[in-house]
Amino acid sequence: MHKMLEDRMREALVDAAVCETATFSEAAEQLHQSGLPAIAVLDDNRMVSGLFGAKELIRGLFPVYLEELRHSASIPDDLQGLTEHVAEVSVEPVSSYMVEPRTVDIDTTSAIHIAEQLLHSDVRALAVVEDGQYIGMIGALRFCWLVYRSLAPQGGGNSVA
Repeated sequence: MHKMLEDRMREALVDAAVCETATFSEAAEQLHQSGLPAIAVLDDNRMVSGLFGAKELIRGLFPVYLEELRHSASIPDDLQGLTEHVAEVSVEPVSSYMVEPRTVDIDTTSAIHIAEQLLHSDVRALAVVEDGQYIGMIGALRFCWLVYRSLAPQGGGNSVA
């Protein structure tokens, strides 16, 4: 990656992670606070073992069968059942809900590779590592804006209000 872009990307990284032993509730709170589509789940050595994003949050909060349905408008809300389910899920380990991580190494990865990884990622966020250890998260929107602001001609566009 070009040095200028790498420096800007380092500044744009968000430290948004929980440890593998964190609860679903702790991960949900960190995800919300991060403002990113996903956070990293880290082992004791700060290696990325998984990602936890909005889709994993939904999968944890709502009944599993929802993913199989194509139309749920006629299913009534079972708030009591949902309340009980959320209480149970809240104390489960986040590792039960995380997905395989997508990581990129800040020193060896090109901007093209990062864009390709983001396009192929369901969570639209990547864990960024250096020498294999987590250093931060970058979301698709933040990354694209960083590239755009770094490479676009200055003052080259008319904005419409």
